[in-house]
Amino acid sequence: MTALNNTKGCVRFYINGQQDLASGKAKSLGAVRLNNTYAASVFAGACSGAALKTVSFTPTNVHLVWVVNR
Repeated sequence: MTALNNTKGCVRFYINGQQDLASGKAKSLGAVRLNNTYAASVFAGACSGAALKTVSFTPTNVHLVWVVNR
């Protein structure tokens, strides 16, 4: 799965461990299992402290880009 951080802060993806992604960046997060639910937390600045929100995504297709917007 490829992730795109379309926020002004940091996004922490909980896929294959914790993977942090800076604002405006894209990154391959590795393989995921279809129909499993994954989470990502959005932070105002660095990926630390309290998250502004947490979102979830359940992939149903093998060609995936997960875009997180604020």
